[in-house]
Amino acid sequence: MWTRVRPVWIIIALSVAPVGCGGGPGEPGGTTYSISGSVTIDGAGLAGVTVTAGGLSATTNAEGRYTIAGFSAGTYIVAASRSGYEISPASLTVTVGPSATGRDFTAVAVGPSIETPTAALSVIDGIPMVTGAATVTYGTGEELEVEFVVTGPGGTAISLPTVAGDGGHYQATYPIESLTPGSYSLAIRARVKGDPLRASELMLADAFLVPPRPPEEPLT
Repeated sequence: MWTRVRPVWIIIALSVAPVGCGGGPGEPGGTTYSISGSVTIDGAGLAGVTVTAGGLSATTNAEGRYTIAGFSAGTYIVAASRSGYEISPASLTVTVGPSATGRDFTAVAVGPSIETPTAALSVIDGIPMVTGAATVTYGTGEELEVEFVVTGPGGTAISLPTVAGDGGHYQATYPIESLTPGSYSLAIRARVKGDPLRASELMLADAFLVPPRPPEEPLT
């Protein structure tokens, strides 16, 4: 005699954890870890750099140090950026659990571009003059400070009155007779206003001579 048996279904739930990547910000109440390091330029800390990893971020302080906290155990890509600076390496691969320290970057400032430089000695309205000119631009559109500098015997430097024109064109003209006799150089300096690290300098004339003045004729 056959007896009918009612089937029984057993459902087993499996939990699969992701492998090989970080889980992002830690769960509330769980163990979390941090990533820390510094960003330097010429050996000094660089402030204002944004450092990101796994959807979290931090900004470097006055000493160039940063700490990003709140990571679950795993591996993350860490990157740093600040407008006007080239930062290397482009990214770091960091595994936390425990926390990671000493994840450092170095930065190089990008100064304004100086193009079509010229320097000339000429006579304007009967007065011998030295003239410098160049086109100065910067990709981010920030305000620039531009000056032409004449440097003479003993390293004495004179900042010349500079005129800004259209399209980033700058020019300065200075009377030679205002200079004592000797050899001089003419350079242009440009920087992003308020940020002396993002600066450029170009020599326009490395040596021009201001001759001795002829002796005055005695009055008769």
